[in-house]
Amino acid sequence: MRSIVAILALCLSFASLSLASERAAMEEVKISHKALDMALSKNGKYAFVLAQDGVVYVYKTGWVEVGKNIVGKDIAAIRAGDKEDELFLLDKMGKLKVAKIRFSRHIDTSNSPFKGNPSATVEVVVFSDFECPHCATVAKTLETLFQQYPDKVKIVFKHCPLGYHKQALLAALASVAAGLQGKFWEYHDLLFDHQKELSPQKIEELAKALNLNMERFNKDRQSQEANAIVARDVHQAKELDIRGIPAVYINGELTENNNLETFKKAVEGALKKQEKDTKAATSEAKPITGQ
Repeated sequence: MRSIVAILALCLSFASLSLASERAAMEEVKISHKALDMALSKNGKYAFVLAQDGVVYVYKTGWVEVGKNIVGKDIAAIRAGDKEDELFLLDKMGKLKVAKIRFSRHIDTSNSPFKGNPSATVEVVVFSDFECPHCATVAKTLETLFQQYPDKVKIVFKHCPLGYHKQALLAALASVAAGLQGKFWEYHDLLFDHQKELSPQKIEELAKALNLNMERFNKDRQSQEANAIVARDVHQAKELDIRGIPAVYINGELTENNNLETFKKAVEGALKKQEKDTKAATSEAKPITGQ
């Protein structure tokens, strides 16, 4: 009899737990699209929502929309892939597809060297390595872009020295030291122009060519501050899951091809979006007057 009572008591306790879980507080996530399915990015920073209109909407913390990708109304379910921007799509016929999802990332550019209007509409961030030949080519391409949009584009440099480039880290630290004397971009150009000749001696020679205070330069490039700046940028590259450099982000979105045509298309798109948003904001703010 006692065992039966004990079992009944145990069953009641589980029932109580079940009821408690059913009563868990729920709050509706308010988004402007009717959701069919959702998935979280591997790092948990982004939510992908498959909507009934055949679009995958991307949200960051606070359910702020940062991107949308048309995948088609035949898609029934989604699952996150291994990469931050990778999504598996399952259609209504049971076929599995893999898609690269585009969206805008937040990149902290505070205290990073930049050229251009600080309040520019378009922010171009490049993760680069002074010993990388492709990075040297993109540096010149970005300079051409900057000359074509001098007031509308801001170019930001991020360090990403590769381990197998022997002079890359030394050059990165030296450029930080040059920046502390207000000569980052001048030194940046010299490093790329003399890329094939880079050595500890050449790195110092280029600093002398800019008439830098060499005592301060040598002290600064060995400082904890310089190392911390480079380490911060490298950490950001890892957080963004950058698989190759140069990596160029235009208003937070990674470009697919690092050529002038692609850059200009992205810039024009960002400028048109800003113009559209400005008109919409002005229209909403316009007071309604009676007849």
